[in-house]
Amino acid sequence: MNKTIVPILIVLLLIAVVFTVLRGGSGMVKDTDTRKSQVGGKTSSDINNIETGSPSNVTPEITAGISKKKSFTIEGSNYKFIPSEIKVKKGDTVEIVFKNTGGMHDWVIDEFNVRTNKINSGETETITFLADKAGKYEYYCSVGQHRAMGMKGSLIVTE
Repeated sequence: MNKTIVPILIVLLLIAVVFTVLRGGSGMVKDTDTRKSQVGGKTSSDINNIETGSPSNVTPEITAGISKKKSFTIEGSNYKFIPSEIKVKKGDTVEIVFKNTGGMHDWVIDEFNVRTNKINSGETETITFLADKAGKYEYYCSVGQHRAMGMKGSLIVTE
């Protein structure tokens, strides 16, 4: 091989490795929905390694720096969310896979300025946000009187 080609190939290989590491690894994406939710500049197709299953399914992952990504599947049905409480740490990236199992609902937390679209039974939508402040925050359905009828839960963010 030509003496100039080998160093060029090594440099290209190093650039590819650095690019892959900076992107966060394999870059494999599993999209749980064809509907794209845009919250904080992220769409559901931006989310890596989404785990779905029972509403109590939680998948923490290391993302950039010390932040952890915590994924929750929340089911919404007539006047309730399952689970009705989720806990994360300040600085965690929170991913919500909202599955509507009956009626028309959405999922909202005012303090983090996040909300899904209003979706029908059988539909799913994924949103992400940064839990950047500690406290207890109410999530709720904003459709009609659903919140007043008990369709709410709590996000607890600890230090």
